[in-house]
Amino acid sequence: MKRLFAAIAVTAALAGCAVVSSKNEGVKIEKEKVLAIKPGETTRGEIITSFGDPAETEPDNEGERLKYIFKEKQVREFIGGVIIDEALGSTTTTTLEIIIKDGKVDSFKFKTVEH
Repeated sequence: MKRLFAAIAVTAALAGCAVVSSKNEGVKIEKEKVLAIKPGETTRGEIITSFGDPAETEPDNEGERLKYIFKEKQVREFIGGVIIDEALGSTTTTTLEIIIKDGKVDSFKFKTVEH
């Protein structure tokens, strides 16, 4: 019985000192900047100035595909980060794919997915 109470006390103590931290990969893609993209007008240079270097580039039918990826992972940490519980965490992935033709934006896709 004493062990049960001890286990409950330790569990309660750990739960009480849990914090949620955020771990990021990539450069954050700001929605306001995405809304400013105008196909046929916005240049490749303006895209690089606004979003930085893309995570991936690849040729695409007479043009180029620029891909920006930002991942934000929320995890619970206990005892100052000594114990990390990723199983209960969540990940949000934001991607921006831009097709460049003749130096200007031809089209783009912007999406956010939570896992």
